[in-house]
Amino acid sequence: MVMRSTRARVPRNLIARRVDGDMAEDTRLKEGEVNTLVKIELDNVSEKFHVSKLNFIQDKTGGIYFLYNLAGELMYIGRSKCLKDRLYDHFNGKTHTIDFHKEFHFFRVLYTNSRVEQKIYELYAINALKPKYNQMDVYEEEHTSIKSHEEIEKDNLIFFIVRIMKKNKDVAVGISTMRMICENNRLLCVSLFDEYVLSKLKENNIHLSGREFVYAR
Repeated sequence: MVMRSTRARVPRNLIARRVDGDMAEDTRLKEGEVNTLVKIELDNVSEKFHVSKLNFIQDKTGGIYFLYNLAGELMYIGRSKCLKDRLYDHFNGKTHTIDFHKEFHFFRVLYTNSRVEQKIYELYAINALKPKYNQMDVYEEEHTSIKSHEEIEKDNLIFFIVRIMKKNKDVAVGISTMRMICENNRLLCVSLFDEYVLSKLKENNIHLSGREFVYAR
């Protein structure tokens, strides 16, 4: 499986604000820096394992998982606070995927114990990779209901901004610049000032300070 990355189409002479202590100065980003700024990808995904290799998964570790059929087609993406237990249940027909669980033969995992990161990684992966059964409205979170389209759009936007800011921790990105980047990546279906969006960004140490997004370490 190829993990996709998304790059915004932004001007070569994009101006960003670099903040050092109390001093702020305009910094003209080089073309290569712009590409780094907007790059988004699913990194640290494991190799593909057969169902017989479930013991390879780290014990009591959470993250997101990718399930494949015998031909290698991506069938389903999900998340869990305990990957080994959740995958065992999927492969043994003990979840809501029982009707098609016999199609699952291989899996990949991405480890993270952060519930916020699990959520945004999962939703981004579903949107980008379009697994067969997630797209057929059989997707269900553990112990929760199906999310609305608007909620998914918000979480995709959050994921995108988090990745940008964490890769460029010393760069404050203005509202106009962030809006342009998001629009170019078809991610601005909700307001950057949405309360839910801002609260989730704050959980990831990203704050809206005046007219700029800043990463507060």
